[in-house]
Amino acid sequence: MTSTRRRAPLPQLACAGVAIALLPGIAHADPDPAPAPVSAGVTGVLNDWQKSVCAPDSFTQDDPAVAARDWPGAVRAGTCASAVNPGLTNGLWITQWTANSDMTSALQRNFMALFASAVSDQTAIITFAVASPEARKSLEPLTKFGFVIQPVPALN
Repeated sequence: MTSTRRRAPLPQLACAGVAIALLPGIAHADPDPAPAPVSAGVTGVLNDWQKSVCAPDSFTQDDPAVAARDWPGAVRAGTCASAVNPGLTNGLWITQWTANSDMTSALQRNFMALFASAVSDQTAIITFAVASPEARKSLEPLTKFGFVIQPVPALN
């Protein structure tokens, strides 16, 4: 995968009272033999995407130490309750990455079943994931923005 490299201003994106700053860096495909694909051509911004899948006021950003342990390589991580599937036990995981290989590896190690991701402002990969194939409904609002829901690649 190739990507256009450009420096964008550092926008502050907020949702449910939590600000997420996109850090400088370039989102890129690594030489990983089977990185998870990232959707191209999505519309909207993180705030729109998060509002579409998260129940109001349910997003919680992980403590940095917890995020580092559970999502190695993630720039940010958090969870929310599903807006469309309120009975979902584990909710949704929302993570931000600068490397496709880190994202793929962490999704696999955390036994995620499905995910949808996109490059935001060419500086970060934003990923929404669920742990069960039955939770697909929780990710479906993202499709109106151009996201593609995909299975997490199997561990080699």
